[in-house]
Amino acid sequence: FTMWKLCLDIARQHPIFGNGYMSFREAWPKYAASHGFGYSKFQDPHNVYMLMLTDGGIIMIGSGLLFVGSIIYYAISAIRSNLPRGARTLLLSFLAGLCMVPVNDFIDDAMSSRCIQAMAAVLCGMACGMCRKCRVEKG
Repeated sequence: FTMWKLCLDIARQHPIFGNGYMSFREAWPKYAASHGFGYSKFQDPHNVYMLMLTDGGIIMIGSGLLFVGSIIYYAISAIRSNLPRGARTLLLSFLAGLCMVPVNDFIDDAMSSRCIQAMAAVLCGMACGMCRKCRVEKG
């Protein structure tokens, strides 16, 4: 958790808007020695949430969590509705795949991979489409 403490120290400099996009590697050397890391060049903290906090502050992490939370909320609402069993199962599998990304982001920086970003975008789009279809058919 030392890396997370370091990230919080970096984020305290500019808590609302962060230090700027891709600023972690410039801020790293200033804080590394005080946290016992010595000299090394880290590209990122290997935690997407801490990276969002250091680079974009509360605004970025808040909007990201709001986006993911709204997708999960609408998907759960659609699952509880009167969808056919196959559609409900498919939506549940999309939701499980979508939840894999935020959970993985605590320990890895997988969202920096274009393939993972594309997969997450496709899952979000499919889940949104199914939720919208559910709401249109329902009301």
